[in-house]
Amino acid sequence: MHVFVTGGTGHSGPYIISDLIAAGHEVTALARSDKSAEAVSALGAKVRRGDLDDLDGLKAAAADSDGVIHVAHRQDLLPTGGLDAVAAAEQKIMLAYGEALKGTGKPLVTSGSIGSPGWEHLGRPATEEDPTLSGGEKFKGTLRVRDIVETTVLGLAEQGVRSSIVRIPTIMHSTSDNAGFLPILIALAKEKGVVGYPGDGKNNWSAVHARDLAAVFRLALEKSPAGRNWHAVADEAIPLRKIAEAISSRLNLPAVPIPADELMLPGFFGFLANLVKLDVAASSAITRQTLGWDPTQPGLLEDLDNGHYFPAGWPAQRLPAIPQLFGRLHMSTITIIGSGGMAAAIGGRTAKAGHTVEVVSRDPAKARARADQLAVGATTGTYGAAPAGDIVILAVPYASAAAVVAEYGDALDGKVIIDITNPISPNATGLVTPHGSSGAQEIAKGLPAGAHVVKAFNTLFGHVLARGGRLDAFIAADDPEAKARVSTFTDSLGLRPFDIGGLHMAQTLEALGLMLIGLAKNGAGTWDIALNVDLL
Repeated sequence: MHVFVTGGTGHSGPYIISDLIAAGHEVTALARSDKSAEAVSALGAKVRRGDLDDLDGLKAAAADSDGVIHVAHRQDLLPTGGLDAVAAAEQKIMLAYGEALKGTGKPLVTSGSIGSPGWEHLGRPATEEDPTLSGGEKFKGTLRVRDIVETTVLGLAEQGVRSSIVRIPTIMHSTSDNAGFLPILIALAKEKGVVGYPGDGKNNWSAVHARDLAAVFRLALEKSPAGRNWHAVADEAIPLRKIAEAISSRLNLPAVPIPADELMLPGFFGFLANLVKLDVAASSAITRQTLGWDPTQPGLLEDLDNGHYFPAGWPAQRLPAIPQLFGRLHMSTITIIGSGGMAAAIGGRTAKAGHTVEVVSRDPAKARARADQLAVGATTGTYGAAPAGDIVILAVPYASAAAVVAEYGDALDGKVIIDITNPISPNATGLVTPHGSSGAQEIAKGLPAGAHVVKAFNTLFGHVLARGGRLDAFIAADDPEAKARVSTFTDSLGLRPFDIGGLHMAQTLEALGLMLIGLAKNGAGTWDIALNVDLL
């Protein structure tokens, strides 16, 4: 059979090409660059130069073949459009294949996912007969939005295409795994100095070796009836705690539970926070019985010793025991100048995210009371002295901000200053800053040359911020490093940071702060509002 393959240089692609050729098939692989062309050619495949955005080229390649295996994705769309844009682009590709293969009975095999939210509450392992879950607005930004691709592919069966889906488990492992969840978890453990797992860690993940996965794609190509799902699952249910403990034993680092709340998980796991909570055990019994698939490669825990994931030499010595490691969970120290409502809201999320919080106020008693309220380990500092934190949050009214900065003077040199103020007139009818300037820019004029101002948090009401949830935080700053640090910090709080440009854009943010007050007083009729971006 002459097979057209996309994604031939990804993690699974080389294994799929090699397996097809070993079984006697002829393979033509899509290659965008000279480097990709050399790689697939070295595997024994013919090269077809092209790109995933060339739908006419993909249709021609499909029409020229006896079958298609598609495992490529528009990764270039992730930075700007996220998973939603990737899924939308891939759906167009599937429809293009459908046009080329309509009425031919030729096979089209595409990758699906067992990591989509929704299956974690089945009360049993997911099976091949479980239908694809619908997406929708609620699931934007999650793996579940890609389910539109699966339903599109299966729908092509009604048009005379022998289409099928190979659902891939959460972890695909091999000696060439450089960007999957497993190396990310290992890198995270090395960075934090501890191997974390959510809550009790009893939620299950499934896994497969990339070479065994390749066999499922080939068998589906050769044998699958139209409109079927297959599960490339070798390890059907491994508790995440067991995976963490296996990584722990090999890195010589402790495995510790991370509280499974909406602040602590993002603070530790970052963008993996939603994924690590999934409980997605899955069965492959139907795949094994119907396609005759028999996994032969090492399971996940055994394959951790393949020499790829843990090269010799790490670590030279054991790190401190668990009681001494809590400090390592605090990614940085944050100083908050002020003791009011916004100081409480930001400080609460900061403490829960695992940072050390220092509270400073002109009134030491208020600072101590606020610190005691925030978390065990929160400290107080001396007003006007050098702050302990490299990030300093100016949580005071704008009217007193200039005086605060002047009183600190050179003590703020080298610090990143987050200005959360809104320079609004007492009757909230306008801004009090000079024309063409902003509160943040005025504050910056009084800082040492080595300090950098970042505008953030001013479009969030304190009581809304304190409730938790994934709110949007807009950031404006001139210094790229300072902006990146504040973006990372806000993300750790469970917020979604958006860079809106240089510090001159603080004028716009402060106008938005005024607009939100007007909206709360008038059109919305409530202060329980927030400004969020909807990426379409």
